[in-house]
Amino acid sequence: MSDTSDQSSDETPSPNSGPQPGPELAGVDLVVLTGLSGSGKSTALRALEDLGFYCVDNLPSDLLGDVARLAADSPSIQRVALAMDVRHAGLGDELAPRLREFIDSGDTPVQIVFLTASDDKVIARFSETRRRHPLMTAGEAQSLRQAIIQERRWLEPLRHMANWVIDTTGLTVHDLKRQIQDHFGEPGQRSAALTIMSFGFRYGPPREADFVFDVRYLKNPYFDATLRGKTGQDAAVASYVLTQPEAQTVLNHITQLLTDVLPWCDKEGKATVTVAIGCTGGQHRSVAMAEAVAAAMAGSERPLNLQHREVALARIAT
Repeated sequence: MSDTSDQSSDETPSPNSGPQPGPELAGVDLVVLTGLSGSGKSTALRALEDLGFYCVDNLPSDLLGDVARLAADSPSIQRVALAMDVRHAGLGDELAPRLREFIDSGDTPVQIVFLTASDDKVIARFSETRRRHPLMTAGEAQSLRQAIIQERRWLEPLRHMANWVIDTTGLTVHDLKRQIQDHFGEPGQRSAALTIMSFGFRYGPPREADFVFDVRYLKNPYFDATLRGKTGQDAAVASYVLTQPEAQTVLNHITQLLTDVLPWCDKEGKATVTVAIGCTGGQHRSVAMAEAVAAAMAGSERPLNLQHREVALARIAT
């Protein structure tokens, strides 16, 4: 049975509703993520983590206030997401009262996100993952369908308290991640962070790379004795590499490809895109090209990280 009765925007409370923060916890954004087991809470929590939230999974309800106060005392934590559900046996019917008590205390504004899905979809997901429902593990239910019914009963008060109810029955993990990031992310956070990395094929391409470009066909500064001890970060080496017509052609191709593809990566919900540029030793040609690509992409208004793998390793070794 698909449970979609309160998806209407008229029935969903405003995310801005709720008590005002008290002085002790003012400035801490707190999201409580709850809902049915198998509805996608882990995916949603990872999406919030990618947005910079400090995330805690499977938090006992009696620790809610303690975690919120610890976050308030840490200058590096501004946004907190807590996943709370019925995984603690015997506490299912206590979640809503304890959360309501915390909200009514007025210490900090809370947004509650409730995830649900149809019974058949939840059953299919547990079958795919080959995991047991937490209520079956705790001995609270004998069958999966019985566990789902019991969990719905316990969580119904939380569903009515929620600021946002998401029915994930027809959503992929990418759809859910995109919804969470569109709702909670700042405009710049919705863009995949771009990492430009130089490397040497001699030491193997980086496993984390999404795109790998080979520039070993460019004329090599290594064979110029005055440039051999320098790297592509030096102006003389960069000029030697980038004034080659072939280098300008490939530079234009790489930047145009990234300009075209990165918005599609954003739409898919990718958090990072790593572009690896390699030459033989990772000191000259790849470094100069990576620097040039990074400079060309600097105006794209997305987080940008430039790394020179072999140069960094060489410095560590010395």
